[in-house]
Amino acid sequence: MKQEKNHHSGHLQHPVVIGDTFYSDQRAFSLRDGKLLRTDLPERRGCGTMSAALKSIFYRHYYHGQWDLESNKRVQFEGLRSGCWLGMIPAGGVLLAPEASAGCSCANAIQTSIGYVPKHLDPSAFSLKNSL
Repeated sequence: MKQEKNHHSGHLQHPVVIGDTFYSDQRAFSLRDGKLLRTDLPERRGCGTMSAALKSIFYRHYYHGQWDLESNKRVQFEGLRSGCWLGMIPAGGVLLAPEASAGCSCANAIQTSIGYVPKHLDPSAFSLKNSL
């Protein structure tokens, strides 16, 4: 298969697997039979690698992006960008994005670590007091 991404490590993108679907570049395939399922994955630029949770794929196309697989809605968080490679880590119901872009030459980047917490999650669940 011809590699369509040839900019800034685009050819080194890593796929993600959710359930029985393999997502890579702009395509998704069935792991069971190899059938092409989609050709409309979000565009990703540069060296940022996708990560995934059960219902979302996280990626970088200039800025942090999320693709909700159930609604097919795509959101981009303007100004915030992850570093190269795996920069957004979904874990335990939150999305962690540690700063890893220092030294990058990309424009309009806010260089900071950030954690995204769903509105429905009780912040007190993360209190040290509650974990002792």
